[in-house]
Amino acid sequence: MAEKHPDSFQIMQIGTGFLASKTLLSAVELGVFTVLGAGPLPCAALRERLGLHPRGAADFLDALVALGLLDREGDGEASVYANTVDTGAYLDKASPTYIGSILAMASQRLYPSWGHLTEVLHTGRPHNEAQGEDETNCSQHFTPTRSGSKHL
Repeated sequence: MAEKHPDSFQIMQIGTGFLASKTLLSAVELGVFTVLGAGPLPCAALRERLGLHPRGAADFLDALVALGLLDREGDGEASVYANTVDTGAYLDKASPTYIGSILAMASQRLYPSWGHLTEVLHTGRPHNEAQGEDETNCSQHFTPTRSGSKHL
């Protein structure tokens, strides 16, 4: 049997997973996929339609491409962005199969709470939307798998 060598890939993937998550959640909140539901747009036009500052906008859109959430033709100022089949079906508000509302809620309500997980584990005090609830109920905000959810 071959000796197994340490590998940090999984640890780093989990530890930095919030980067991909927040990129997607911000794109949903900004309406990127809904704007692109009308058709592909050049970077400058998309940036303007979304009200994004020029600094970082192309990097943000390219991050969505790298995550497989947008398609891109061309490079630099000539870049044209479009929804993928999946984002067009599930993240364009005009689609009958839109699921972006749950992601927007996750970004606005759950994401900030999870940012305080270490504090909650130390203090046991409820945080954010759990504030004011019975203390025995506060763990539900940090354990989605207890409710039967198969996905984090």
